[in-house]
Amino acid sequence: SIQAGEAWHRVYRTTKAAIAAAAARDGSGRTWDALDKASVFAQSDAFMQRCSDLLDVCASVQQLASRNGEGEPAALPEFGAKGGAGEVASSLLVLRSSFEKQLASLRALPYDILDVKASGWHDDYNRFKAFVKDLEVMLQNVIKKAFESAATTSAAVELLEAFASLAKRDAIRRCVEKQLAAVFGAFTQEVTSVKKTFDRLKGAPPLLHRDHPRYAGGARWAKTLHARVSRQWSQVESTRAYLAWPREAEEASAKFLELDAVLDEYVRRMYTEWVMTIESGLSRLLDQNLMVRSATPLAGSGGTSRERYTFVETSFDVTLLRLFGETRYWSRLGFEIPYVATDITNHADSYRVMRENVSLLARGFNSILASLAPAERKLFGERLHALEKKVLPGLTKLTWAAKMRLQTDAYLKEARRVCTELERVVTSFHRAKRLVAKACRKMSDTRLVTLRKKPTYTQQSFVEEQNAHHERVRATFSSLHAEMRQLLAESYEVFRTDGEEVQREWRRHVREVDAAVEEALRQTIKRSLLELSRAISGDKKTEVQPLFQLAATLQQSKVEFVPAINGDGGLSATVNAVCRDAISTTSAVPRLADALLEGVEELASGESSFFTLLSNEQEVLKTLVQVMGGMRDIQPRLQTYLGTWDRHKHIWDVDKDAFMRRYAKANRALTAYETDITRYKELQYEIQAEEGVTAIGFIRVDASPLKQALVAHCHTWQIKFTQLLNANAANELGSLAEHMASVTATFAQRPASLDQLAEHINLHASESATLASNEERFEPLETQYRLLDKFEVQVKEAELERLAGLRVEWESYKTTLSEASARLQRVKADFKEELVTALADFNDRVAEARAAFLAEGPFSARKAA
Repeated sequence: SIQAGEAWHRVYRTTKAAIAAAAARDGSGRTWDALDKASVFAQSDAFMQRCSDLLDVCASVQQLASRNGEGEPAALPEFGAKGGAGEVASSLLVLRSSFEKQLASLRALPYDILDVKASGWHDDYNRFKAFVKDLEVMLQNVIKKAFESAATTSAAVELLEAFASLAKRDAIRRCVEKQLAAVFGAFTQEVTSVKKTFDRLKGAPPLLHRDHPRYAGGARWAKTLHARVSRQWSQVESTRAYLAWPREAEEASAKFLELDAVLDEYVRRMYTEWVMTIESGLSRLLDQNLMVRSATPLAGSGGTSRERYTFVETSFDVTLLRLFGETRYWSRLGFEIPYVATDITNHADSYRVMRENVSLLARGFNSILASLAPAERKLFGERLHALEKKVLPGLTKLTWAAKMRLQTDAYLKEARRVCTELERVVTSFHRAKRLVAKACRKMSDTRLVTLRKKPTYTQQSFVEEQNAHHERVRATFSSLHAEMRQLLAESYEVFRTDGEEVQREWRRHVREVDAAVEEALRQTIKRSLLELSRAISGDKKTEVQPLFQLAATLQQSKVEFVPAINGDGGLSATVNAVCRDAISTTSAVPRLADALLEGVEELASGESSFFTLLSNEQEVLKTLVQVMGGMRDIQPRLQTYLGTWDRHKHIWDVDKDAFMRRYAKANRALTAYETDITRYKELQYEIQAEEGVTAIGFIRVDASPLKQALVAHCHTWQIKFTQLLNANAANELGSLAEHMASVTATFAQRPASLDQLAEHINLHASESATLASNEERFEPLETQYRLLDKFEVQVKEAELERLAGLRVEWESYKTTLSEASARLQRVKADFKEELVTALADFNDRVAEARAAFLAEGPFSARKAA
């Protein structure tokens, strides 16, 4: 459409020019000036501008949201694995997402974008264009940031290739080309840096490896510098395929070519200098012994000449070694080896093998000497002498010359065999020595006293656990001693047939082992006792925790600890016995000097056993005294704790029965009973609230038995008081009931005589007079039983039933008294009537008796006869 519009403009201009030419020829003066070009092409020019705007939109899509052939978003190029590659891709995706949102709003316009009459396009397109410009600025910032994180030329070239494929708009392309110029600048700086490094170090080139020879090593160093810049140049040069080179490229190329020529010339100069150093007659350097004595002194020899043995060294000429190295590396660099060096260097491999074999022999010989201490060299004296004789030809007769090759090979084979065999024996000896030292460390690390943190020990559990642990320790010591004895016996088999000097050194070695065992046992005794001492007394770093548990009890009216601290069966004696039993576990380890020479009395050491020696040693005894001092120091604190219970001494120290007898005789008021019972109940609660477990240093005091005993005493006091109160109440209740029953029973019988009648009358009068006072006894009695119920005293059921019926019985009793009064009145009347009748009858009998007596009495002698 744009091309068609431009074609119309060309036709218009051509036609206008033709008309003007024709008018000039015929003089008519006709022109198209009367036609307004703007009005003629207004619509077409507007449409062309609209198409140009849309092309700009399409270019923006290609730059910021390109699509593949299937209409899907095109994949982003790879930005490498380092230098923030993920951040670059993420930033590009964010830009794409923002652009697609803006593009979607452009697609959603409510008019036809090809309609030139739609005036809203100008505002919408200007907003879109401004947004795209902002995105371009952001994209340029992303590109700059990506190149800032590119640490190497390779990374920068990868970014150039990636962004070059994305650069569609001129601004972005210019940004990428600017970064290309920066890459060429960085490469130029790199070439300059390499050139400065080369100029500074070319006089004494650094070797890339310690085995590199001087001249070939310098050449390899120069080759490395060349490879460094060549690799970068090849990477930078590849950008020519997709980017136009800036003027900085010419400078970089010139610098690189200059450095390339300098390095190549340096390599050739190093080769020439090496060739000039090669001398003729190199074979004479092979006429020297295979090994020489070393000036390095043996460990422990002090550098004196009295040392019998010395280290040996390979004596291959250093000049030949340098020659072999130069020829090997110059061959790898592709240079020709001079003929004068070819004759000997052709056999370099065979000399290398021989040199390695001699080195193996020297290292093996030196390794044996270095591994042996001065005393051990005396122990292995006969075997070292035999090895010295085998090695001696290489120090005095045999050379590197080819004519002695067969003798040298046989010598090396035999000497290495003897050396390897002795090295195996020495290694076995040292292995046994390490295992013996390991067994000593195990002895030293074995604890003779085992202490657990929780729970605390009772006296019996402590003794039982320590006894079991001591048995395990004895078994461990016996096992370790048997192991050491076996190891020493196996090691001795090597020296069994050696001379007296070796035997003397062996016995000295065994005594050293015994000394190590003694020290190990000493250390484990001290550590074990110190650990127990820290558990008892603590130190600056260790806070004392309860270790033993004692029970505070009441025995024979005295507060004491069970077990006691002192005494034969006390805790102190137990700890002392455990410590001595712990020391006695060392008796399971006899001296190795005596165990290995069992049956050979004349060679026995004659020294005391470890147990006898260590059990009487001052340091051990001092540590034991420290342990017992901690046991002694805790006693005042324990006594102070026992004294805190003396405030309750009146609970158990008073004779309860005697006190209750005095209490009963005192006839105390009911309130006194209540006060005393309440006081002992409160004391019971107070004792129960006392701390049951108290930590005093390393002692955990369990007061539960004492509290139980005191609570039992308080309970006994309460029982004593309640029993007395119950007895008094029962007696009072029984007295009232029996009195009413007795009176009721008396009044239930009719008087049989006047005396009985008089008794009944007197009894009735008495009961009537005391009726009110007897009734007043009911309230105190009931109060006593209420108090018994308050203190939860179990009263007999019969008593409670009698108490419940007491008021009813009393009412019945009062009725009985009332009825007895009337009944006694009737009995009195009856007795009066009977008395009158009896008196009349008596009078009649008296009159009759008188009359008879008067009639028949002996009033005369005749009547009397």
